[in-house]
Amino acid sequence: MKNAIGIIMLCIVMDAQAQPAEIMAGNKYLLYQHAISKQIAPDSKWGLMHIASSIIRYRSKTESTALPDELMNQGYIKYRVHKRFSVIGGIFYSTAVKFKPSLGVQYTYPGKDLFVSLQPRVDITKNINYELFGLVEYKRKLNNSLALYS
Repeated sequence: MKNAIGIIMLCIVMDAQAQPAEIMAGNKYLLYQHAISKQIAPDSKWGLMHIASSIIRYRSKTESTALPDELMNQGYIKYRVHKRFSVIGGIFYSTAVKFKPSLGVQYTYPGKDLFVSLQPRVDITKNINYELFGLVEYKRKLNNSLALYS
């Protein structure tokens, strides 16, 4: 049941718009991840942001492991205060800590071949927690029809 809420949140966001997603299969688990950041309207200072990742560990029916599957969702409303800086506020959810209100800032550099997004955030709770999310994408075009990050 504890993962059901997070999975429902993930599915609702996935149905809302097309998005870049990463799926990686390893020898111990499957990882799914996406990060979306959109303005409400082209000229608006207001926007929405969502980050999600899920780790599903491979196990047989008889095998147990000390590490459970993991789910993390972050949903924010953002307000652009400068061309590259925004203030964000919203909800952080993970299977480890459940729901927590969160505040932060976001720096974005949307270059032609390089995209950089840095987002330090802090949970607004009795036990303060902070983290830095960073995303760097190199998406150089190899020719007119093929790019490294298509």
